[in-house]
Order: sequence, then C-alpha cells, then structure tokens
Amino acid sequence: MKDICEIAYRLATVDTRAAIRKLVRNDQEYDTFSESCVYPDHPRKRASEHFLNLPRTAHEVPREDCPGAVPCALSAIENDSTVVGARGKPADRLIALKFLGHWVGDIHQPLHVSFADDRGGLRFPTRLALKCKRNF
Repeated sequence: MKDICEIAYRLATVDTRAAIRKLVRNDQEYDTFSESCVYPDHPRKRASEHFLNLPRTAHEVPREDCPGAVPCALSAIENDSTVVGARGKPADRLIALKFLGHWVGDIHQPLHVSFADDRGGLRFPTRLALKCKRNF
C-alpha cells in the first residue's frame, strides 16, 4: 500500500504535493503520506469500504452508487475526495487523505473489486510452499 501512495505522491502536481505535505506535517502517527496509507488497516476501519463487491451477473463496474447500497470503495473515494478538497478542519482533511490514499490502493489489489461471496479472497485458502536448498 505504501508503494502505491508513494507513486501517487510523486505523480501529483507540485501544488498538490505541497498541500499533502502541509496536511501530513500535523499527523501525530505518520511522517509521510505513503506511510499514512496503512492507517485504515491498523486497526481495520470502515470495513465495507475496502472493497467493491459486484454481483456475479455484473459485466462492468457501475458508474454510480455501490451495488446493494452498502458503502464501498467507490463511495469512499468520492466522499473522502470531497472532504480533502473542502476547506474544512485540517484534522478532518488529514484523516480523509489517509483513507483516500488507502482506497485508491485497495481498488488496485487483486480481489478487492470482485464478488461478495469471494469475501476479498478470504474463502480461498492458500499455502505458501518454500523450497530451500542447502549446500553442505
């Protein structure tokens, strides 16, 4: 997640980077925007917004609201973008910025835009097999 936010930061305009730095400078927990993008996961906050769960019959991502009227990554991006761009309290804008960076990262993760019954890939157990070669 940190890498995605670092790339976004580097691709932002000079003025946007300055605005991000100004908000993050007041963060008590994180030193950089890229570090702050893990905020929604530690501990998990706004759980339904980490995903976009589509019905199995879907052939495309909807352009408007989240399917099923449950908050999802699409509505989270829209809502937090609005807060970041508003002239509200800097503390509220900082929190929204941390969420926004995370949501943009989440929608690029495998199975974060998928089907509700996948549960974000949690229904598919995996096993990591490591092979080690020892030279004696």
